[in-house]
Amino acid sequence: MIKDINTAKWLDLQEACLYSCLSENTLKGLIKAGHIYGKLVGGKWIIDRQTIDDYYDAERAIERIQLEKVKIARGRRRKIDKPKLRML
Repeated sequence: MIKDINTAKWLDLQEACLYSCLSENTLKGLIKAGHIYGKLVGGKWIIDRQTIDDYYDAERAIERIQLEKVKIARGRRRKIDKPKLRML
């Protein structure tokens, strides 16, 4: 039986790497930092797939917020930097 990594609740480290497009070291770092849930079972890492999805959703939300801040800052800068025309 072949496991579908897109629907499985738990993934081993290699499956999680394929699913997330991240390296083993990056995934282990995210687990140790608490961003992704995983645990060692019998000397092998198993990782909760949903926490990978949640991590990416949170990263996308942060990127959207940062992009909006840049757009707002650029809008303010444009208004300030526009030279005022003087009538002679």
